[in-house]
Amino acid sequence: MRVVCLALVLFGALTAPGVRAQDVSDGELASEMRFQGGENVFHYEWQRLTGDLTCDGAADKVAGYVDLDNPEGLSFFLTVVTRSEGHLTSDAMIAFFDDRHDDGLCGEGKPPPVLSLERFTDEEARILTGVENACPLAIRIDDGLCPAHRYFWIAGRDRDDRLLLVKN
Repeated sequence: MRVVCLALVLFGALTAPGVRAQDVSDGELASEMRFQGGENVFHYEWQRLTGDLTCDGAADKVAGYVDLDNPEGLSFFLTVVTRSEGHLTSDAMIAFFDDRHDDGLCGEGKPPPVLSLERFTDEEARILTGVENACPLAIRIDDGLCPAHRYFWIAGRDRDDRLLLVKN
């Protein structure tokens, strides 16, 4: 009986609001990759990164690949997975390899753009995003030809628009 009560107390403490966020697991990343990208996502060479994009002290996951199946054209697909108030949440974006779009990448996807994380100072992040207290860790997509794309995770934005693109 004491074991059951202790287990319930621990479970409640781990899932209660205000409790420190948990790291995103590789399995949760794979699940969200499939959810965001569709049934063909695992046919591609994914680049994967781990970092605290939300500044909550827990590891978030990032994954991206060159999408050869998009009917609108060759593109780079990016998925970000994190936790918000104990709940798994994700967002995705697509950058096309052309100049039809303001956020387009250069080149033809071979070699694929380099996916990395870039740390800024708090002041630099505020200036780049225009958001007070923006987390200073950005996802960087660099095709080596155009200026690098940087995406900041902005909490509190629309549910499907939490990734803020900054190009410079």
